[in-house]
Amino acid sequence: MNHRRQFYLTVFLAAFSIFSAAPSALAASKRLLGYYGYWMKWENPRYDASTIPYAQLTHISHCNISPAASANGSLDIPSGFEEPALIANAHKAGVRVLICLQGEAATYAKLAANPTARVTFARALHDLVTTKGYDGVDNDWEVPQGPQEEANYTLLMSDIRSQLPPPYLLTAAIPSSPGIWGDFDLPALMPLVDFINVMTYDFHGSWSSHAGHNSPLLQSAADPDLDGSCVSTMDNFLINFNVPPEKINMGTAFLV
Repeated sequence: MNHRRQFYLTVFLAAFSIFSAAPSALAASKRLLGYYGYWMKWENPRYDASTIPYAQLTHISHCNISPAASANGSLDIPSGFEEPALIANAHKAGVRVLICLQGEAATYAKLAANPTARVTFARALHDLVTTKGYDGVDNDWEVPQGPQEEANYTLLMSDIRSQLPPPYLLTAAIPSSPGIWGDFDLPALMPLVDFINVMTYDFHGSWSSHAGHNSPLLQSAADPDLDGSCVSTMDNFLINFNVPPEKINMGTAFLV
């Protein structure tokens, strides 16, 4: 399990706000997405659908379900994942709820390499989303590696999109440094996704060889490895990867 996944599991909300937006001034064109883990309703203190600050959010990613270990296209839905009050409360507040997909990289790679399994998987997602009242899917494959997995990732997203066309949402969690950690064909993905959630956090942590900020706004010249920052990452996506700014969400880890 990589360090990004480990940190992800220690927080119950991670917000993504579009780079130009102030979280205190959410307009129709702005986004603030929070990740909500189904397991939090059993923890102490309890955190569930009744405690989420819906008025401060525009989207919620409900995590996690996974591709089944068999990679045959079926879904692995944890016991207790369903929480009808989450969708009811969110929709009452005008907040859209996505199912968050996350699983082992090897399972994803095997699934995405099989055209039949990809279509089966996309149809299973369609059935779950439409039956349970979700607004779409947020895909968090950490991470496709190499040109073949990069191409298969795009094919998987295309198959999901074909089963969940607009107004359903399709989004993706993308590392802060694609090409260094993970391979993504961003130009091919942009027509398929509504937006991407860029993981501009975990720049430093318990895995680092030196101290540093987890989600620094600016690159520190004192950082021995120049591991990056929110600003340098956003510049990279906007300038070098030519990702449209309206499709970029900047990630900030926090606890509520």
